[in-house]
Amino acid sequence: MPFIVKPFVIKYMSDSASKCKGCKFKIGSGCLVLGVVADQGPDKPVRCRTSWFHYKCFWTSCVYKNHLRGVDPETLNEIVFGINGLSKADKFNFQNEASSPPASSRKRTGRSTESSIIAAKDCGSVEGGDYEVNENVFDLTDLLCVTVYKHQTNIYVSLREFFLLKGSNIAKPSKRGISLNKLQWRELCSIQNGIEAATKIMAARESKSKEAKTKGKDQRVKEEGEEEEDDEPGQILFSLSWKRRVSVHQHQEEVFVDIREYSEDRTFQRSTKGVALTKPQWTKLREEMPNIEALVQHMEV
Repeated sequence: MPFIVKPFVIKYMSDSASKCKGCKFKIGSGCLVLGVVADQGPDKPVRCRTSWFHYKCFWTSCVYKNHLRGVDPETLNEIVFGINGLSKADKFNFQNEASSPPASSRKRTGRSTESSIIAAKDCGSVEGGDYEVNENVFDLTDLLCVTVYKHQTNIYVSLREFFLLKGSNIAKPSKRGISLNKLQWRELCSIQNGIEAATKIMAARESKSKEAKTKGKDQRVKEEGEEEEDDEPGQILFSLSWKRRVSVHQHQEEVFVDIREYSEDRTFQRSTKGVALTKPQWTKLREEMPNIEALVQHMEV
């Protein structure tokens, strides 16, 4: 089985030979540290180089700190190794720190983010050697993967974007995505035909809207009683659970299948926890559904 390397590690340092990449001081034995893992290359997937930070230095100095911001406990277990080895207090503090939103520094993150993380649209799929996968990972192209994993006694199907650390050849999971439990995954499988029909409806609405625009607004005479739906494509919603929904909508002339968690406030707004699939990615997911379900059933045993 190929070895899967998680992008981050948290542990108590066993020796004092390493230096913190943030403050440049030696890390004492027994000190809580966070590490960023970079692969040495596809020919040596198990040998990795780890950049260590003091716990506090990581949140202030590491360029990848925002990949662990706004992250729920389920996602943390996917992308961080060693959480279960922490004391209860340190585990609670880490999960609480990670759940806080990223710092509001949008204006000055453009250059550093682009130089450190390669955008998904600029990368190929697994055929180009960007992923290190095993039989639990299914590639949907453009650095978007489906991963089936078991946490304690629960089975999850995770749809998640991957990212490339600077200098690495292997893509790893990011915080951008959503993990569906077994019931939510099977509900998604059961409504796949309805979602597919909705994508065709949205595409037809977009085509009709384009035809209307070519004629010019002054040539369109709206008859009394005509529905507004033709001018406003909107969205078509499907429910997976109380807070999890699938939205089929059109944005910038492209149809998306958005699998997302919604807030529980009065307006029931979309949250940041989710993933928007393009039409090719949704088609690939439908093709892989039987294989993914077979793996889920195998993990149930």
